[in-house]
Amino acid sequence: MKPTDKQIKSAYAIAIFADLIQLPLTAASATVVFTIPAETVDFTVDCIVMLLVSRYLGFHWLLLPSMIGESIPGVELLPTWTGCVACLVKIRRDEGEEPMPHNPQQ
Repeated sequence: MKPTDKQIKSAYAIAIFADLIQLPLTAASATVVFTIPAETVDFTVDCIVMLLVSRYLGFHWLLLPSMIGESIPGVELLPTWTGCVACLVKIRRDEGEEPMPHNPQQ
């Protein structure tokens, strides 16, 4: 499945938005008072992002390590969703290319 430009832009927008809103959520979970509500919202955001990216770009196993990485303290500060979408777009574009013809006489 080769995604359209609109699907790619939508997936990037979702990933960037998720990475941006998760920074304050991580800071809120660092305080003892907001730990449980912030972690719940953070996990919900991750689930929604995974579903939406799967809808726009198709499911790929690369989404699962990104989801797991978002639950690891410290790693969650990295823009994992944006990186995941970038890799997934490259994979989907490469899938749409024709393979090189094999010339057995060389």
